Amino acid sequence: MNESAPYLLAIGEVLPETEFLKDQHDQGGIRVRTPYDRFKTITSIPFAYPLLPKTIQTPPKEGEAVLVIFMQLGNSDADRFYIGPIISQKQYFYNEQHMGGIGSPTNFLSGGSGVKELDTLDKYKDMTEGAFPKKDDIALIGRKNTDVILRDNEVMIRCGIRQPGMTNDPNLVGDVVFNNLDPAYIQLDYGDKSRPKGGGKSVANIVAERINLIGKKDVVENQISPDAGKLKTDMEYLAKLMSMMHPSVYGDVLVEVLNLIIKCLITHIHPNAPEPPDMTDSMNKLNSYPLEDILSKSVALT
Repeated sequence: MNESAPYLLAIGEVLPETEFLKDQHDQGGIRVRTPYDRFKTITSIPFAYPLLPKTIQTPPKEGEAVLVIFMQLGNSDADRFYIGPIISQKQYFYNEQHMGGIGSPTNFLSGGSGVKELDTLDKYKDMTEGAFPKKDDIALIGRKNTDVILRDNEVMIRCGIRQPGMTNDPNLVGDVVFNNLDPAYIQLDYGDKSRPKGGGKSVANIVAERINLIGKKDVVENQISPDAGKLKTDMEYLAKLMSMMHPSVYGDVLVEVLNLIIKCLITHIHPNAPEPPDMTDSMNKLNSYPLEDILSKSVALT
C-alpha cells in the first residue's frame, strides 16, 4: 500500500539487515521504516541510499534513527536518500536506539520523544575534558574512541582517546571519559620557531605504548602473513610481527657510550706490555655500563 507522503522529509528507524533483505549489490542501501510505511511489509519498503558521497561513510546501526528524503512529494514509494544516524548527545555516539519514535535521538527536536536528556559532559570536566574535539574544531568522530581533528596549524589522529566512565552516574554512559593512560595518537603541528630544545617550525609527534616502524619489504621477505602487504590485527599475526622487530636505540645514550669508548682507547696506558692497561675511572665506568639502557623499550623497527 502506497501511503501519501505529504512532506519531502521524514524521520525513520533503520530496519534489520538479513541475508534476504540486504542490499544485494552493496550500493549502500538500507531499509528505513518511516511514518508513511506503517502498512508496508519490510520487503516492500524501498531502499534508502546515503545522501553524502560514498567517500564519506557513516552507516547507521539497526534501530537507529535517520532522516529520509523522498525524491517525489506525496509518493512514499519514490526513490529515497538518507542522512544519519541522528545522535542527540555525545554519550550515545556508539548506539542510540530510536525505539519506534520513543527513544532519545529526536530529543532536541520540537515534539521530540520526551525521554529525559542527560547532563552535558561539561559538568564532568575533571573526567571528560579532552575526550571529544572542541566545539569549534573540524573533526571526524568515530563511534567509540577514535577521531581525526583539524585545528588551526594542527592535525590530530587519535585512537583509544575515550574510555567508559568508571562510575554509576547515568550521565556518563558510553565512552566519554578522557583516557590519559595509554591512548595512541599522531600530532602534526605547525607553529613558531620558539620551541624548547631544538626548535623547529613544524613538528610531528607519534605517541603510543608501543611504536613499531615496519618496512613492507621486511614483512614480505619474512612471509609472516598470507597477505604480507596488509597489516592485520589478529594476535597470531602480531606475535609473528613482534618476533622480527628490533628495538630502536636512544641516540644520546649511544653517543655517551661511544664517547666513553673513544676516551678509553685514547687515554689507556699499558704499564707493561702485553699486560692489560691500567683501569681508569672511564674504563671502570665503561666496563660496568648497562648496555641494555641503550635500547628503547617502546620503539621498535624491522
